[in-house]
Amino acid sequence: MTSAGGSEYVATISGLTPGTAYNFKLANFDYSKQTPTSDGRVAADANGNIHFHLYDQTSWTDGWFPNNQRRAGYDDPGQYGWELMGDFGTNFASLGVLSNSGAGLYSIQKAFTQAGTLQFKFRKYDTLTATGDWNTSIGRDFGNGANNATFSISPGNYRFDLDLPNGRWRVVPLSGSGTLANGAVPEPATLAMAFFGMALLGLVRRR
Repeated sequence: MTSAGGSEYVATISGLTPGTAYNFKLANFDYSKQTPTSDGRVAADANGNIHFHLYDQTSWTDGWFPNNQRRAGYDDPGQYGWELMGDFGTNFASLGVLSNSGAGLYSIQKAFTQAGTLQFKFRKYDTLTATGDWNTSIGRDFGNGANNATFSISPGNYRFDLDLPNGRWRVVPLSGSGTLANGAVPEPATLAMAFFGMALLGLVRRR
């Protein structure tokens, strides 16, 4: 990967099959430092490219997650949308389709009438067929097939944000619902990392 200024690092992989999903991880030469913890998964764009971003910082206070590891993001391939899947138990259901705000940022606002710990993931959503696909998802560490993300919910309105290029997600309480998380832009860190190979991944079991 090459420096994009500060300590953001980028790499573009070309010559891929447009629309085909690839498994990836950003790591140093011996994988002693790697992100996401579980493999990430992203489709090549219409030109057969994937453009990656690495943010080398392991502690974050900007209100976004993951907040205790390096973040791995990628440019939006524009091949599909995203659906919010979640539940207060174990039976995930669709909480709605996220709106595309541009530049790889997706958001949805959701009202809750009960309190509890919400478990959720962001799942690939085919806008042409209006169907979700667990073959590609984003969990707690921004990886595919990662552990569920969680958030303590009180009755009220919340906004869920998914930021693909910055490799992060957050839940923002609205209208006095819980504690408002701030959305500062993350500070870059200081260590260059090398990009390691990608491989096709089979069906991913939802957790």
